[in-house]
Amino acid sequence: MTVTTTPGSGASDPGDPERPNGLFVGPPEAPDQYELLGKGIAGGEGTVWRALYRGKLSLPLLFAVKSLNRPRGGPDDWPSAREIQRWKDQIVLLNALGTTHVVKPHEIFLGARSHHEGAVDGEANIPYLAMEWVEGETLAELVYGAPAGGRTIVERMKYVTQIADVLGKLHSLSQMKGNPSVHCDVKPGNCIVHPERGVVLVDLSMMRLLDDGSGGGMYSIGYTAPEVIADPYAPRQPSADLYSLGAVAVACVLGKVPPEPSRDAIRTLRKEVRAVGREAGVPNPEAFAAHVLAMLAEDPARRPSDGPAWAGQLLGMVSAGTASEVSSGTPRKTPSKAPGEKPSEPSETSVTEKAEPGARPASGLAALRGRLVLSVPALVVVGITVLLGIVLLRPSNADGLLGAWPEPADRGSADPPLTRPADPAGPVATGPPSATVTPVPPSESAAFSPPGTRQAAPGEDVLTPSVPPTQHPATTGPPGSTQRPSTQPTPVRPAGAIGAPAEGTQVRQCAYFSGTSRLPAGKTLILAVRNLSSEKPNKYVTYVFGWDKPSTLSSWRGRQYFGDGDSSVGQKYRVELMVVDLAAARAATAEAKKTTPADYTPVHALASRGTALAARTVVRIAGSGPNNNCAA
Repeated sequence: MTVTTTPGSGASDPGDPERPNGLFVGPPEAPDQYELLGKGIAGGEGTVWRALYRGKLSLPLLFAVKSLNRPRGGPDDWPSAREIQRWKDQIVLLNALGTTHVVKPHEIFLGARSHHEGAVDGEANIPYLAMEWVEGETLAELVYGAPAGGRTIVERMKYVTQIADVLGKLHSLSQMKGNPSVHCDVKPGNCIVHPERGVVLVDLSMMRLLDDGSGGGMYSIGYTAPEVIADPYAPRQPSADLYSLGAVAVACVLGKVPPEPSRDAIRTLRKEVRAVGREAGVPNPEAFAAHVLAMLAEDPARRPSDGPAWAGQLLGMVSAGTASEVSSGTPRKTPSKAPGEKPSEPSETSVTEKAEPGARPASGLAALRGRLVLSVPALVVVGITVLLGIVLLRPSNADGLLGAWPEPADRGSADPPLTRPADPAGPVATGPPSATVTPVPPSESAAFSPPGTRQAAPGEDVLTPSVPPTQHPATTGPPGSTQRPSTQPTPVRPAGAIGAPAEGTQVRQCAYFSGTSRLPAGKTLILAVRNLSSEKPNKYVTYVFGWDKPSTLSSWRGRQYFGDGDSSVGQKYRVELMVVDLAAARAATAEAKKTTPADYTPVHALASRGTALAARTVVRIAGSGPNNNCAA
């Protein structure tokens, strides 16, 4: 039964999610603007309530209001003006996006802590995000507790296609009006299912522009890419969202939270997904498992870059065996769990806190959480794509997919670390001697192809660059002899590209660079900058992020600095992506740290010993760089 409430009416009941709890929040000019209902749901980033917008209306409007917590280790003055502006920009972008698969935000404001009507307590320094509220269950509530079966696998894969559609739009340069973004927290608990409108992606507080420059440091266990776990503060890329999409697909198939990424986990998941697919009547369960887990590749460049196409093929694979269950509308909402079962959802976790996959907030998620939904168009699956997906993705051997995950000996550890090292080996980046650098990496879009691959057509969105695998040509012999494949792999030749910024871009005091590379063993990447408007030949070196782990640099990111203050406005700089010996880079870093403060002359000297792979010329304009001058 639905209880209709009016502002301030009836006895307060904090335990009933549809009745007022006696507390209010709002901006300083209207501190009682939102009347809170129920106890709210506490998570890693904050607490969300149902709330009634009062204003001067005759009848209140229902919203969701989320209070945002200060990130662990965040500055005392959080949120900064820049952070507030980021949220405001997101509201404008999402309202202009025009998709029905993402929640519609209303406003962001700073207010005092929740209080009784007319009794404001404390300063207005807590950020609140008000969003649309629509009834519905979370995807976690629908799928956790039971694997997909013949009657549910089609609808669950339809949910995956709808999530993929959202991410495809968020990552798109054109659909986001030149502002491609990443969600950063895709998981079933952030996906709300409406019986008529389908899935909507919610909880947008971690969403960031690609050039925002910060990963935020928060992530959700089971749905986070290994490169994010390795460095939660590094800038996020679309490929990380796509990993999360693949993990959601696994959860929909298996009915449980996926394990943390590792080679052994992928091997186990492959068997489990294949078994569930076979039981559910999927025509080719082996190809189905390979297709699902391709999105969980350790190397971001090996993940399918087109999420909607990947999800469409996935739906086609299951629809081919259960065509009678495919309808043109939104999937039926068929509960997959036992009556009364309370599914679990992993919460966000900070760098220093690991959430258990079975943990869940104490208050009633089923009665409160999923309600932020808009309408969803039906997704059409093309039969030819289905057949191609089944044929082309058939694995050549039982362990073919595992090639995406190197043996533990190649990685140093089967499982990525959960915390960022307090003192990374060497500087994350260094600037000219006068520059001050703090290791908090930024983000850049990498919409380009590496050397040797097809370049994108004008207007085409290339979301995740891919590096072609090394080919092993057949050996040659005398005329008439039998040619056999060589058992010796062709040596890897270093290759690299700079995808962003473009040639001739105007930059401020610092700028972020990103691209792709293919490196032989024992090599790493640096960015070397030279002032072309100066007669001095000096080059200054910064390391790309993760330089000491070259296996992660198939998709790389870094930053460079251009002069001190605004003294170099109007001057041109050339930035080169260079490959250098990893041992030489480590030795230069160790040498630089022998003095206090560190003398990075040995690091800058690497430019004379490296080989240039790509270059960009940029022009300096006034002002400090993004993300607090590429520092925080």
